[in-house]
Amino acid sequence: VEVETGVAAPIVPFLETQSFTTSVVEDDLVVGGAQHLAIVEHVLSQARSTVVIHSCFVSPGTIQKIMPLVHAAAKRGVHVDMLWGLRYAQAEDWARRGITAAREAIAKLPPDIRSRVRFSERESGSHAKILIADSGPQGSFEGFVGSCNWLASQFDALDVSIRLRDPRILADLAGVLATLRIPAHGEWDADVRRLVRLRVHLRDLKAVPGLAKVSLVFD
Repeated sequence: VEVETGVAAPIVPFLETQSFTTSVVEDDLVVGGAQHLAIVEHVLSQARSTVVIHSCFVSPGTIQKIMPLVHAAAKRGVHVDMLWGLRYAQAEDWARRGITAAREAIAKLPPDIRSRVRFSERESGSHAKILIADSGPQGSFEGFVGSCNWLASQFDALDVSIRLRDPRILADLAGVLATLRIPAHGEWDADVRRLVRLRVHLRDLKAVPGLAKVSLVFD
């Protein structure tokens, strides 16, 4: 599984890069726009407490499509974190419009709902496309890594992702996302702290046994 972070693995402080033996089945492959949209709908409708989405790009149309699902999830008490990678200062106007649309959509939410929906204040600079949530059976955690820009896709392209259910792998993914948010100097912000807490929680969960070998490759 390749994660396009833009951060060299040796300087990622939350990673213990290794391979994992776990379970991966045919149904864990997500292929095509319709399946990816179904995953977004599944995650936001089934998550019990946590949804973390990292997308390089953000588009107004996608934000409009998923905000009712985000609103419903937050109303159930789910905390939804939306992280984005686009380097804002270098982006063209069309690319910036999605960031503005997301901020405006969240600002319109009722205060009690808005407190559970967080759109990161600054970019990560990463092309990673990652989704982590406790939307699996009995509230188990699952993650998705692949080519789908979850916050920008029109869900009509031939994107491919893989579902990962092993908390050890998901903990490393949360660590990657935390690392991408760490500022060059100064204190960690709330995004980093939440992701670090998620990583710690995931590391305490039971591994998922299986025969598949999964390695995270950071590019």
